[in-house]
Amino acid sequence: MYQNYNGCKDIVSSIVDTEKSKIIEVLRNARFLSVLSDGSTHSSVTEQETVFVRYVGINGHPVTQFVSIVALQSAHAEGVLTGIDEALNSVGISRELVDSELVWCNFDGAAVLSGSKTGVATRMRERLVGRDIVVPHCVAHNLEFGVLDAIKQVKYLTIFQSTVQLVYKFYYYSPKRRRELSEIAKILEESTISQTRLQNNSLDSKSP
Repeated sequence: MYQNYNGCKDIVSSIVDTEKSKIIEVLRNARFLSVLSDGSTHSSVTEQETVFVRYVGINGHPVTQFVSIVALQSAHAEGVLTGIDEALNSVGISRELVDSELVWCNFDGAAVLSGSKTGVATRMRERLVGRDIVVPHCVAHNLEFGVLDAIKQVKYLTIFQSTVQLVYKFYYYSPKRRRELSEIAKILEESTISQTRLQNNSLDSKSP
C-alpha cells in the first residue's frame, strides 16, 4: 500500500529495477540474439523507437522480451540505430555483445530501416566482421498490406469503414454528444467505452 504519489513511484521503480535485473541476467547468458524494432510518434510529436529482443529460453522455446521505448534525436537511420543501441544498453546488452551474438533483425519496409544503402539493417551488417545477419521484412506489416489490398476489392467493407468513421467523428469531436451518450447508457444500465483514437489505414494507401 502507498499513501501518496511519491510512495507509488518508489514502489513502481523498485519493481522495474528488480525485473530489469532478471532480464539482464537472461540476455547476457543467451547464445544468440534477435532485435525487433519499430517507430512511433509520441503525443508530444516526439519520434520514438520501440525495441524488443528475441532469444531462445532455457527450455528451448523462443522468447520475445520488451526492452525499451526510446526518444530519438533524429528519425534518420543513424538516429534510429543510436536509439536501438541505447535501448539495448539499458538492459546490459553492450555493443560488443550485439556484434558477437546478433543473428537476426526484424523491421518494416521503411527505407530508413530496411534501405539497402544506408538503412539501419545495412548499418548493422557493416558492423559485423566475417558474418551476416538475417533481416526479413516484418510478416505482420506484409499481412496488413495484403489485407488492405484485398479490402479494396470488397465494396461493402469500404462502405462499412466509412460508416464507422462517420459515427466515430460524430461523437469524438463533440463533448456534448459524448455526455448525452453516457446519459443514455445510464438509463439503459449499460456501460460505455470511449474510443480515444481511430487508426485510419486508408483503403487507398499504397504498399511500399
